[in-house]
Amino acid sequence: MGRQGAQERQQRHHPGAGRRGRPSRRRRESGRARSRRLRRPGAGHPELPHGLQRWSDIAYSHLACVHGYLFQGRGEYVRTAAQGTTQGNDDWYAVCALTGGSGSSYDTITAGLIDAIRHGINRLRVSGGAAQAITGHRDHHATACPGALYSRVLSGEVNPGGGPLPHPGVSFRQPPTFVHASVATWQYRMNSAHGYSLAVDGQYGPGSDSACRSFQSRRGLSVDGVVGPATWGATFA
Repeated sequence: MGRQGAQERQQRHHPGAGRRGRPSRRRRESGRARSRRLRRPGAGHPELPHGLQRWSDIAYSHLACVHGYLFQGRGEYVRTAAQGTTQGNDDWYAVCALTGGSGSSYDTITAGLIDAIRHGINRLRVSGGAAQAITGHRDHHATACPGALYSRVLSGEVNPGGGPLPHPGVSFRQPPTFVHASVATWQYRMNSAHGYSLAVDGQYGPGSDSACRSFQSRRGLSVDGVVGPATWGATFA
């Protein structure tokens, strides 16, 4: 699943694209970042100047458009600059969806856009070692992004295999407080779908633990305060 809030009509949103693998050697690119369509031949994507470094680049791993095209940005095994936090940029890929807006004026989210996002995430998993986790920009940084696309993240619609949203591959427990972008995704879902009032801050501390135990009890799950695959699955069912 961009960076900015949902105020601008043509802002770029990214849903996030799974946790970055940790290869033994991290590839770095210099010069000009590639920005070509991956599906069909044709026009490339405009270059964006990057200050005094004397190279051109975009912040994202890939970009998806409403016509079903996927454009290559920094690609696999290259650090992003899209998440708004150092940890987010170090550990996560980013797929930017070229859509935006606010309220009733939001651009139409087309089937082609969802298909291109899925294609980008699948590419990052197959070729870039990305794990199963998918988050929205708002799970990393205080922003409204990815706007109307966030519900598609929560439902698992942008996951290449379809919904529900897959377990991120790490279990949440405390103490100590566990910090992870997928915690924010889980906290938001607990509030919006199950009536809790958690701070959506990506920190799994005593408050999140208490809500987890309450939820596990209500759902007949083992009450251990750990958000593992079973509790995650019940949260996003």
